Order: sequence, then C-alpha cells, then structure tokens
Amino acid sequence: MRRSVAAHIVFESDQWFHGVLQIAVSAMTPAQLDEELIVCRNGHRIDVEEIATAHDGRVHLVNSGPGRYTVDYQATLTGQARPPTVTTSDRVTFLRPSRYAESDRLAATARDEFYAIEGASDLLAAVSSWVGSRLSYVPGSSGPTSGAVDTLLARQGCAGTTPISWSPCSGPWMSRPG
Repeated sequence: MRRSVAAHIVFESDQWFHGVLQIAVSAMTPAQLDEELIVCRNGHRIDVEEIATAHDGRVHLVNSGPGRYTVDYQATLTGQARPPTVTTSDRVTFLRPSRYAESDRLAATARDEFYAIEGASDLLAAVSSWVGSRLSYVPGSSGPTSGAVDTLLARQGCAGTTPISWSPCSGPWMSRPG
C-alpha cells in the first residue's frame, strides 16, 4: 500500500514566533517513509527541531523572528505499520474528554440515545445515522476551536461533525458492568 500526503501553509508573524507544527506523519514501523519538511521565513530556509511524541508521533518546533513563513511538507508512506500496542495507561488516557469531543458534556445525550445498543459496529452505525439525520454539514460553519457541543447546539458544523460522532462512542459511560 502506498499513500502520499502534502501540506502547504503560509502565515505571518509580527513578533518572535515560537510554534509547534503538527503535520508530519507518524514514525510507526515497519512502513517505509520518504518525506520532506521545509520551513522558510522571509524566503530563507530555517531549522526546526523534531520532537518525538507518544505513539510514534512527531512535532516540529519553530523558534524564529518576525516575518512571512511558508511551510511545505510532503510524505510518501509505503507498506503498512504494525498496530500499536495499547497499554492500560492508554485506555485510561483515551477515556478522558477532549476539548473537541466533549464526551463528559454529552454523556447524558449519548446514554439516552445509545446505551441499549450492543456491539461496536451497531453503535457506530447508530451514531452515524443519528449525526446524519440531525446535523447539517456546512463548510466554514466551524472554527478552529469548535467542538462537538458547539456543533450540536448549532445543528450544523464542518470540522465539528467528527468530534460529535466520536463523543458518544467514548467516555466512561460506555463501560457496562458484567
């Protein structure tokens, strides 16, 4: 299997810029990765620092002066990585609500709508149907900090439709006794 991704970002900063780029693909093995990340300020290439994160993730730190920045990233991934080992710590961590998929704030709705559904595939189908019949996908209607609750209240979203699909499937309310 061969997959390719690319990103082109342009922005300006009128002061010293300390930022984190989170666009690089995972470093999971044994997949073969061929990639290039170029960050320029005012047309001149600058160095960035790569930082390893959990689950073979990577971010790049940018620390440079004011100016116009361009970021170009491309990667080709060949093969398929092994699934990561899921630890007990992961299970606890990933049950926590996120700022986008606010499973804690949507727990009552999720419980009322989906608690009786057995099996992961049936739950996913029910959530997908629920979202599709109650929300409208409207490009531009979500902002960079919009979450599932924002989308639910507005009954429309763009980026927020994914978190609202995830929220009912996560959180401690999904744990059933026995």
